[in-house]
Amino acid sequence: MAMREKKWKKNENHEVTEIIYDNISVTSGSTGIESSHGEFLSKFDLEVLESLHSSYNRPSELLKISFPALLSLGLCPFTLYLYEPFTTFLWSKDDYDTPPDINDAIACFLAPAGLVYATSFGFAFQQALTKQRDILEKLTTEISMIDQIATFSSKLKLVNGNIRREIYNAVKCEAVFMVLQILNREQTSYQYKPTEDVKVKIWSIVDLLREVDASDNNIVNKTMCDKIMSHIIKLNSICSDRIGILHTKIHPVKWAFLETLGFFSFIGILLLRALSYRLELTMCIITVFSISMLCYVVSDLDSPFSGFFRVDLSILGVVVQRLETMYYEERTMTEGTIITVSTIVNDNELSSKKANNISAFGPLYLTPEAS
Repeated sequence: MAMREKKWKKNENHEVTEIIYDNISVTSGSTGIESSHGEFLSKFDLEVLESLHSSYNRPSELLKISFPALLSLGLCPFTLYLYEPFTTFLWSKDDYDTPPDINDAIACFLAPAGLVYATSFGFAFQQALTKQRDILEKLTTEISMIDQIATFSSKLKLVNGNIRREIYNAVKCEAVFMVLQILNREQTSYQYKPTEDVKVKIWSIVDLLREVDASDNNIVNKTMCDKIMSHIIKLNSICSDRIGILHTKIHPVKWAFLETLGFFSFIGILLLRALSYRLELTMCIITVFSISMLCYVVSDLDSPFSGFFRVDLSILGVVVQRLETMYYEERTMTEGTIITVSTIVNDNELSSKKANNISAFGPLYLTPEAS
């Protein structure tokens, strides 16, 4: 996925860095009058998000997906090479001038062999499809809960606005942790190191909620806190369930079984006598390509984040962008510094807006008086 980075200075103390993907932009700004909390997205966060967008359809992943289909295609010339010695072994030239017509026997063989072949591939297809649906359901549920925690937090009545920003930061860390699980990578594998443990950062919200007035006299805060706690507990459960199915693959022994069944079916088709070379060749070609296509589709579904049939993760970037917006809006309320999340524009629009002293990408800083 395409990525580019732009930097420019809006004034003496302010620099904006914009990371732009195909349809998602993530902004990181720096200024001489920052708050003690720091910027919302760290260098580690930006590197993780960038690695997510560059992880789709890598050559190694596509090769793994295509390997079963390529293997079934490779068995075709191998089987054709063995056809002559195989028929000679069954019907020696001393006893038979030409191989006999065994179409009826082949039909009796292909009926159960085809049934086993179709049933086995049907189970494999259903297993891969169910796995992808489960992953999509769990990711959607987890993203929805993350978004709801942020929304509930925005409605809490707090004395200190820094508490709300800390909650947003913890929710952001949970989203980053989701990306790490999807990519199956550790925090230490990145160039930039995190300043906090994103795996357990979401639980810091529990300590922050202790400072919220959740008494019976403040029923809204109490309800919101209950919902937030409930979602955090569910997130932990969903995370544990998702790890079990996220990177599981169809076992190589099962792939060998499916390839062998396809190989036997192809041998049966190859031994058929249709009294027409073109018809026999057409049947063999159709059989080989149907086996290869089935292998590719099952293998593609078995890889939920690569290939044609993959889980769409673009919503993760949208959620992070929304958290960034909410974070800077809260910062505006407490510090009088307005920061807006970026939108994607082309270079002409950027030049025009810079000429008018307006940033095309965020953040946009104003003085308290201007806000």
